[in-house]
Parts: sequence; C-alpha cells; structure tokens
Amino acid sequence: QMGFQVHVYEESDNGLSQANILIKPNDKAQKLLLQTHLDTTDPGSFALWTKTGFNPYQPSIRGDKIYGLGAADVKLDFLCKLYAMKRVSWERLNHSAVLLGTFGEEERMRGAIKAVRERLVRPTMALIGEPTDLNVVYAGKGIAHIEILITFDTNDSWSDEITASTQSKIFQGRPAHSAAPELGENAIEKMLEYLKKLPEALEVINMDGGISFNTIPTQAALEFDLNAQKPDVKPQRLLKIYQKIKNLEEQFKKFPSEEFDPPCPTINLGMIRTFQDHLKLSGAVRWYSHISEEKYQAWMEELSQACQQQKSQFRILDV
Repeated sequence: QMGFQVHVYEESDNGLSQANILIKPNDKAQKLLLQTHLDTTDPGSFALWTKTGFNPYQPSIRGDKIYGLGAADVKLDFLCKLYAMKRVSWERLNHSAVLLGTFGEEERMRGAIKAVRERLVRPTMALIGEPTDLNVVYAGKGIAHIEILITFDTNDSWSDEITASTQSKIFQGRPAHSAAPELGENAIEKMLEYLKKLPEALEVINMDGGISFNTIPTQAALEFDLNAQKPDVKPQRLLKIYQKIKNLEEQFKKFPSEEFDPPCPTINLGMIRTFQDHLKLSGAVRWYSHISEEKYQAWMEELSQACQQQKSQFRILDV
C-alpha cells in the first residue's frame, strides 16, 4: 500500500516455520540496511501482563504508551523505520536503502545471517534496532549458551515419591533479559539460596524454574522431604557448582568497562529442570570486547572443572 517492493522469504528453522521480510523502495544499489528482528521471547506468566488484561498478545494503549509482547523489543522500531522510508524522496537519490525484518534473534540472529549469506542484502552501512533508550550503540557483548548436566548413578536417581512430610515452595522473581540482569530478580537463585539454608539431611524430589536460558526466571519451584532416610548428596553437588558460579561473578567485577551497561561480564541461570537420572541447568554468559579470548576461556575452564569435580557435565551449546 505504501508503494514498496515486498519479498517474503519463508524458511524452516529447527522444525519451525519462520520468515524474513524484505522491503525495498526501488532497485537502486542499497547502501543502507535497516534491520529489525520481528520474533519475540516467550511472554512468560500471563499474570504479569496487568496492562493488557493479562493477555500479552492484546496490545493496549495507556496514555502515551503501548503495552504488548514485542512492542519495545522491537516491533515499534520496525514501524518507525517503515514510516521514515515512506517520507524519503527516493527518486532524487543515487542509492537506496532496504528494510529487513528477521527471525531468530534469540538464536544467534540466524535469520539475519541467512539473508546476508544468500546475498539478499549487500549493504555498506547498517542500523540495527534494539531497545537502547534511544542511544546509538556501536558495540555489543558476546554471549555463550551454557548447559550443566548433574548426572547420577542408577541407584541415586531422583525420587518421585510424595509422602506426608513432602514440602513444596514457590519462589517468585522479576522478569528481565539476561543482557540486563540487574533489572530483574532471579527466582532460581532465590531457590538455591533457600536450599543452602536447609539441613543437608533432606531429599530433593523436584526442582523446576525458568522458561529460557536467556531470560531472568520469574518463577521456580522446589519439592523436598526433610524426613529423608539418608542424606541426599545431589543438592550439595548442585550447590557447590552454584557457589563456583557466584565466585566467577566476583571475578567478573574486577574487569569493569563503563562503556557497557551493566559494566561487568555477567552469568545468568535461566532455566532448571528435573529428570529421572539428571538435573539440567541452562544459562547465558555475557562478556564485552575488553575481555580477551584467553580470559573468557579460562573462566569457562574453571566452571568446567568445578562441574567435573561434582561428577557433572559442562557444555557450551553456542557462542
């Protein structure tokens, strides 16, 4: 309707139907790329969406603000760029721009990478949309998707037996992105801090929390039995790994850079799940360009060795 050329490139990504959308004013050489990811993170608990009638998919305007899943991150950016392109007299310019909406933002920007590799765009300059308080950001942190598997022998598997002495406790957090963990409250960490205060002679029946390795978990649940027949060593192994993670966070504080917010590298415990023969913990490590590759590798090796000492596996799934 605005007179642009529009191309939709459908893809199958990890079994899901996805698409990039490419918008051009004409066929002139495209010097400038305007890029916005159009996918969103999981909405989490609908109970937290108080401004949208508890429905994140129902955009709602309150005063001069709009609320809804993806409004800030980052569909409004896409609309601003689209309407800015509409106001330009492209016929008077020797070169052109292209607006690209992509998928896979939380998965290594796979949609944007695919568009570049397939030469859908060949720009010399790019403006990438993200919520940055309207500041121009010229650098970003690296990210590693980590996973810890605390495995157990067959005779040491998790119990699913519920007895009269079984207790359950729910921990509430505050949502945020792992890029800005200081804005949230981590429910999994609250659960682990509570577990540290319990006597060692207990049996853990279930641990569950979080929805993504890359977000601050808003809820975690712990089921346990204080009347255990024998001390359960599994929680203590988990807590020793957790203590190593907290020690690494203290090391991170020794490498500040005021150009970044937050100014130090971070590690986020985003998700924990209980299985019959293992416990899986997923998270994200973020660091900036001032940190050498050697220093980052040394930190990861420290965490790996701590996991090995607790008969657990440490893996970096993506970096």
